[in-house]
Amino acid sequence: MWFKVDDKFWSHPKVLQCSDSAIALWIKAGSYCAEHLTDGFVADSARNLLGFQNTSAADELVSAKLWKKISGGYQFHNWDEFQPSSQSVKDKRAADRQRKKDSSKKYSRRNPDGIASESERPVPVPNSTSKEVRQDVSAVLDFFNSSLEAREVKPKKNPPDSWIRAARLMLDNDGRTVDQIQRCCEWLVTDSFWASNVLSLPKLREKYDQLRLNAQKSTPKQQPVNDDPYFYLNKPRGGGDA
Repeated sequence: MWFKVDDKFWSHPKVLQCSDSAIALWIKAGSYCAEHLTDGFVADSARNLLGFQNTSAADELVSAKLWKKISGGYQFHNWDEFQPSSQSVKDKRAADRQRKKDSSKKYSRRNPDGIASESERPVPVPNSTSKEVRQDVSAVLDFFNSSLEAREVKPKKNPPDSWIRAARLMLDNDGRTVDQIQRCCEWLVTDSFWASNVLSLPKLREKYDQLRLNAQKSTPKQQPVNDDPYFYLNKPRGGGDA
């Protein structure tokens, strides 16, 4: 959670009449309210914690109309106009938890590095004509094929070894996650240039950083970063071929 401070706060007439101690208290208390979702209420019981045992700094904020004195403590002036409400934060966190829960269902057995465990990887079948690949690599292949279908390009249901290797290297060497690659594949469908120029997984791996930068330019900047909704937020660990 964040406590937002306008970039013109420092020169506002209300602020200019306050001492440095009062402004420091305002900022410290704002951070406290944001963390504890109090909707801008500073309880008297928090005075020791926030370091204003005497009320001189608080009285300054009240006089400047940055705070209101109410029963049981103080209230930030117009908190709901500039800060998210506690209910909106709780709703967003609940939605995030559900989204992560839904996303983890397919890949719930991964280790902390996001790679399928040895017990999860398929065992090659002797004399089998089909390619046996790891579950996370298979997911990448499926997402890319779905992207090709959405672009009206014939997918490769039996992908060549070069595709399997590219998918594995993106996961193991480049530090991409399955979810990030999925969002990359989905973004490709929306871009008229790259939709017709990335038609194989080796090409996707080669151009990933260019795609990441182009997606970043075309994405609304106000999107919260901590939601991690866009694949371009990923920073690769390395990148060399295995």
